[in-house]
Amino acid sequence: MTKKCRKHVVMSIVLGIVFTLSLMFDGNSSTTNNIEAMAATGAGVKYQTHVQTYGWQNYVSNGAESGTTGQAKRLEAIRIKLNNADYSGGIQYRTHVQSYGWMNWARDGAMSGTSGQAKRLEAIQIKLTGEMANKYDVYYRVHSQKFGWLGWAKNGASAGTAGYGYRLESIQIKLVKKGSAAPGSTKNTFRETLVKYRTHVQDYGWQGYVSNGALSGTSGQAKRLEAIQIKLTGKMADKYDVYYRVHAQTYGWLGWAKNGASAGSSGYGKRLEAIEIKLVAKGSAAPGSTANTYIEKPTTVAATGITLNKTSYTLTKGGTYTLSATVAPSNATNKTVTWTTSDKSVATVSSTGKVTAVKAGTATITAKTSNGKTATCKITVKDSVQPVTGTDTDQGNQKALYNALFDINNKVTFDMNISDDQIKLMQKDYKEGKDIYRKIDKLTVTVGNKKYDIYEVGVRIKGNTSRVNIYNNGNVDDRNLIHLKISFKETFDDETEYAGNAKVWANDADRKARKKRTFATLKVIELKWNRNIDGTYIGNYYANQLFRASGVVAQNTSLANVRFGGYNYGVYTMYEMVDDVFLKRYFGDDSGDLYKCAWGQTSNGVGEWSGATYKKDTINSMSVEKSGKNFIYELKTNKKKSKHASLKNFINTFAQGTPTKATFESLVDSDRFVKFAAASYFVGNPDDLRNNYNNHYIYFMKNGKAVYIPYDNDRCLGMTTSGKDMTTFSPYADNAALKGSQENPVFRYSIITRNNLYTTEYTNALKAITESGWIDYSKYKKIYNIAKANYASVAIPDSNVRAYVKEVDAPAKTYKNSDLAFNENNGFNTSVKTYMTKIMKTYNDAIAKWN
Repeated sequence: MTKKCRKHVVMSIVLGIVFTLSLMFDGNSSTTNNIEAMAATGAGVKYQTHVQTYGWQNYVSNGAESGTTGQAKRLEAIRIKLNNADYSGGIQYRTHVQSYGWMNWARDGAMSGTSGQAKRLEAIQIKLTGEMANKYDVYYRVHSQKFGWLGWAKNGASAGTAGYGYRLESIQIKLVKKGSAAPGSTKNTFRETLVKYRTHVQDYGWQGYVSNGALSGTSGQAKRLEAIQIKLTGKMADKYDVYYRVHAQTYGWLGWAKNGASAGSSGYGKRLEAIEIKLVAKGSAAPGSTANTYIEKPTTVAATGITLNKTSYTLTKGGTYTLSATVAPSNATNKTVTWTTSDKSVATVSSTGKVTAVKAGTATITAKTSNGKTATCKITVKDSVQPVTGTDTDQGNQKALYNALFDINNKVTFDMNISDDQIKLMQKDYKEGKDIYRKIDKLTVTVGNKKYDIYEVGVRIKGNTSRVNIYNNGNVDDRNLIHLKISFKETFDDETEYAGNAKVWANDADRKARKKRTFATLKVIELKWNRNIDGTYIGNYYANQLFRASGVVAQNTSLANVRFGGYNYGVYTMYEMVDDVFLKRYFGDDSGDLYKCAWGQTSNGVGEWSGATYKKDTINSMSVEKSGKNFIYELKTNKKKSKHASLKNFINTFAQGTPTKATFESLVDSDRFVKFAAASYFVGNPDDLRNNYNNHYIYFMKNGKAVYIPYDNDRCLGMTTSGKDMTTFSPYADNAALKGSQENPVFRYSIITRNNLYTTEYTNALKAITESGWIDYSKYKKIYNIAKANYASVAIPDSNVRAYVKEVDAPAKTYKNSDLAFNENNGFNTSVKTYMTKIMKTYNDAIAKWN
């Protein structure tokens, strides 16, 4: 090509290689006549789809259409099964789902896809198994966004698309005799992008990717191409590498770029004049030099401003905190920052922004860019640690403060002044699976118009499977919402936990005072974020208040706005801890054994996983908490002296078979249990003692009788993103909602089915709750309005605090922060109003049946 010709070559590019690739990998089979292929008499296939907006459709069979066309509605899931099969075997299928790719194989009527996640199906594979695979073929075709009806795929081949992001909208499936003709054309069963490319255009910059022969660039606008990127996709990317080089104005031929790298120039206004493209086997050598594939002009961007993550901060003498500076704009060329302090005798600052408190007083820390932009932070250093002080008032009557703290009418705020260094230690603890309290320098609790400052407060992450990173990618300011446990009595002096940083107390009296320190009578407070995306925020609160109003010993709860390490974490549910203080408050005595009960491992905390069934096979999984072990029954009191005699007797006695009423009475406080069971039914937690052998405490009183204490009712009143809202379960159901037949002997011998030991008492307790007004949405709505008025303005966390949820049995998900706004029905859960209507109908139907 002459130099003169090159000047006019490239205004836009359509890759000719695409047409070759399309022929190589079209995925088509031979065309067949559109002949109806009938299955053998009796054998057929039935299927139903879950359609956007409409939900599950009715089953159709043998070639009928399931889904929609012309409505732009995605398929989200499918169930397929054989009917009247005349041979052994079944049918298997899997779907290609948006974001997740190919799912695991499902079979014989099980769901493949997702429900409630708004994820489209993009492709499907279906195949027969066993003798059915030897006698029949299964054909299927899909209606795909943009492409319409594709050809008939067969016996496990892919039908749909990959790489386009196109939804499936409808499907047809047919069963035919082995070797029979296809029901129609078998062309274009599966469409997959093979090559993508984009160009850098004069004045416009990088354009979006296009594929398979589409135009990239401009036409008729006299705009030059300056660079290009090309990459293979799908099967091609697995088998080949694509190399390409360009001839650029002034520079001539540049080096060979590969697999999506840039080729050309940027910032110099140089046109592309020619291009060469080569396809080579995966891993083969480049066709030539790979040096200088892309020439980019460096730019100088001046800093326009600087901000600090804190404008003021309080430290105690000897404490440290690392400030972080953000230089604007984000693409500033020189982001060098220098740090200075106004008073080194009060606080020093390192070259990285680490502030060290020297003595009581105030100092101003200044961060400065290379071109003179500045930001400041006022540091206040406290000389000594104070137990509890109030900026407006001291604690006064702690019992009165307790009542005010848990009064839903009062807005409560927890503002935790904690250093980055301590947050990094929390992250280390999370990674190592340790529960160590780290130090909040100052916790400010606001209750209504009263404000309280508490210094040196312990904080750690809490939860089991709900735990996630405190921050992401090594960036302490890229946070995740986490459950927290606050301790007012932590001494920070255990050498095994704090090593060289363990606190040295000036005298024993101060240490003993710390060990006894309480806030509002509490040693510990638990704070849990809205992980199940309850738009009303009060579901957990309402459930616990329903328990308490029904005569059940349950935690007091309320709401609180949480600020942690300088950022708004939104609205949390606040709980009093189930501990010795709790036992004295509600039982007047804390001498008995208290256990926290949840899923754990048998055989001393390392064997098979099991829930708290109270069966004989769980008896060797009771202990105090131990690192690396998961006990089903974790002892919380009498940790040094208990031999677990009460709990062992409880399990062993029930293991002997159906007890008499007298025996039951000797083991369980039956009156409290009946009320506990009745309230649990209306609360509707699928993850509780009855339904999943989980989330409760058991306390053995002085008289030896057991009392159950509900715990962790964040999945309640229809608020469970698992979709199991419990509204169809009878109060007398003899199964555990998540675990099949009921294994817990306490339920099995007392209240499930009719004519059990306590059926009459249980029925009366259910009735009392229905007449109490607690299953009345107007009561719920009134409390919701109070909570919304107090907290709506702070419900959405700061933008750098993520609502990331990691599940054991479902893909991890990051919710939008806006999903955490107050909303009576945000679509993630059954609305409380609907739940109350449905649960009352199920209850009334059950009562009518048994009367």
